[in-house]
Amino acid sequence: TADDTIEFAIPSNDPNCTASGVCTITLTNGELAINSASSAGNLMITNLTGASNLLISGNNSTRVFFVDTGANLTIIGITITNGNGTGTIVTTGGGGIYNRGVLALMNSIIGSNTVPNGAGGGVFNSGGTLTLTDSTVINNIVQSSFGGG
Repeated sequence: TADDTIEFAIPSNDPNCTASGVCTITLTNGELAINSASSAGNLMITNLTGASNLLISGNNSTRVFFVDTGANLTIIGITITNGNGTGTIVTTGGGGIYNRGVLALMNSIIGSNTVPNGAGGGVFNSGGTLTLTDSTVINNIVQSSFGGG
């Protein structure tokens, strides 16, 4: 159960980057599920180029992250965008992130995520622990309930 770190340093000339150096990772097979820290360890996902330069997109068809009970995730310097809380593990909230574990967001942006029915267009914290540090939650939408941010 060793802890893990995923550290991004995508070169600006990568095919998934724009001419201005903004790189996007687009999910095509559903959300990224983070499981129990007791069986998998803690996970840190960090980006060395800053949140405005790395976007993880749900492609307007899936939530971006699901943090399960007992999981421990730290995200540093990433934009979580275009998530949609429809058709995922838990369907009642969290267009960008649904958190039931321990989640720390640092120097990150949670923006332009949607939940058609439920709560937490950007982040839905359901019985978990959420810490936001120097992060922005902006332009998230809940279409038929409450809690856009």
